[in-house]
Amino acid sequence: MILALVEYGYIIMFIIKLLSLNNNDKYNKGTTNTNNNPKTITNYIGKSTTFITLLGINILINILLKNIIKQERPQKTDKYGELQRYGMPSGHSQMVWFMLFFDIQQTNKYISFILLILAGLTSYQRYKCNYHTILQILVGGLLGGFIGFYSTSNI
Repeated sequence: MILALVEYGYIIMFIIKLLSLNNNDKYNKGTTNTNNNPKTITNYIGKSTTFITLLGINILINILLKNIIKQERPQKTDKYGELQRYGMPSGHSQMVWFMLFFDIQQTNKYISFILLILAGLTSYQRYKCNYHTILQILVGGLLGGFIGFYSTSNI
């Protein structure tokens, strides 16, 4: 049951992360009504646009690497039909670890913990369902985490 839910963990993480970007700004501290603060609204739009753009770039990097490396998956099909042919690096793993580490310095520790659990469960689900090898998941996670952390470490 949990593994079936976590198959869409990246969608849940995307929504949580996008909603949390408004509440984790270091500039919000000490302000009373952050929802109507023009600086906060502008900053949220900037951060959410950056997040979505970098997530798209992250996905493009994954597609490019899969077609360069061309390492097969452990199995060829899933319950929905044909899987994408190549499995290195794991796209789901790369996405969820990117979302975890994007702007992590400013993310609320409770939200970070929830995202960590979802990222771990999503990565485990990819292995348990035989969609990826452990190496494919690790490479995807490391790559996504690096892109997420590095891309926002100087913001």
